[in-house]
Amino acid sequence: MKRLNPIVYRNSDDRSHVTMFVGWLDPTSGLLRYVNGGHPPPHLLRHGEVRVLEATGIALGMLADFGWTEEEVVLSDGETLAVFSDGIPEAQRGDEFFDYARTAEALREAETERDLTAMADRVIGKIDEFAAGEHRADDVTLLLLRRG
Repeated sequence: MKRLNPIVYRNSDDRSHVTMFVGWLDPTSGLLRYVNGGHPPPHLLRHGEVRVLEATGIALGMLADFGWTEEEVVLSDGETLAVFSDGIPEAQRGDEFFDYARTAEALREAETERDLTAMADRVIGKIDEFAAGEHRADDVTLLLLRRG
């Protein structure tokens, strides 16, 4: 983040920035070290419970220099990490947004899927159902990772 930020800052205008979530997972221990630069907060799901990984700093390119912090969390066996773009909570139907509450609920409902592709399809299906055919103004990107 600290090396990339000056490049983004120098090559963009005041309204341009880049959100980013970077994580390092030790698959043996489940330890996830991460930095979240203004990206939507990833969700951790296990047995219907949701934990949210808040941002540890601002988006890249907003300031010439910033001190992002690194956080750690341990993923339990069977726990699912969901990292998603802002196009998911910001999907719209008229003036209404899909929002973070609907995002968490869609993830919770789909968590029972053993196959992560099927889980992702269910979540994206909920967004499509909500949007009812309206044009997507932003990308809808979802990365799922399950430990164990």
